Amino acid sequence: MTIQPLDAARGRRHRARTLTGILGVGSLIAALALPLAAQAAPNDGSALFGQNWQLRSVTALPSGFTNMTGTGTVFRTDAGVSFQVPFGVAGLDGTHAVYLLTNYNRSLPANGSITVTANWTGATYVTRSTTDTGAFGRLEFQDVANGPFEANDYWWYSGQNFNLNTATSGTFTAALSDRSHWTDICGQSAADKTVRIGPDCVGGNYPGIFGYVGFTNALQNVKEISISFGRTSAYASGIATTGTDPAYFNLTNLGIS
Repeated sequence: MTIQPLDAARGRRHRARTLTGILGVGSLIAALALPLAAQAAPNDGSALFGQNWQLRSVTALPSGFTNMTGTGTVFRTDAGVSFQVPFGVAGLDGTHAVYLLTNYNRSLPANGSITVTANWTGATYVTRSTTDTGAFGRLEFQDVANGPFEANDYWWYSGQNFNLNTATSGTFTAALSDRSHWTDICGQSAADKTVRIGPDCVGGNYPGIFGYVGFTNALQNVKEISISFGRTSAYASGIATTGTDPAYFNLTNLGIS
């Protein structure tokens, strides 16, 4: 089975991470963001908490399509950043939180690593699937923030994740040199040295380069870093909680070294 970060429930054109919305829906409405601070030094991940954090969510429309918006408030605390997970149900209806992200706008070190630590309210978390009961938070980065993109612009770490339904906290370190555990939006490994050509999984065409080269290129000009939320085989399908009490996700560390 090919694992795709993309939520394929609405077809391969479901672009659940672009700034321009889903299926040509207009420009993204900016999230209520935290104040923009001075840029962090490349080796000072803690300073990222002073940057422009946003929550992006996907909402089902009466037409049957979906729209990616900047809905939801991101709270800043002394410990990090957090947001309230939307109430909802499993399946395509309602609103699901997809990305907790920040601007980065610099290169990532090819031999470096990213460490993330988080905690969250114990609750039942669901995604836009009625059959896959898994709900996870995963580390992701991208080298585009607006406009056209291709498969090698978005990369997810698959080595470890936050399992929202089996734990209430977690920490892991993603080595950027461990290319076998990084995959692009179409499921191609960053270690892959097979040239892909022809149609890709998001309605475009593969750029005709190795996944290895695509990952190397993406590291050179990273625009955003995020925790994306989804299920087992769709890394950005979004999450909601079925409970009656508020549930929060709290990111307490995002360190880059």
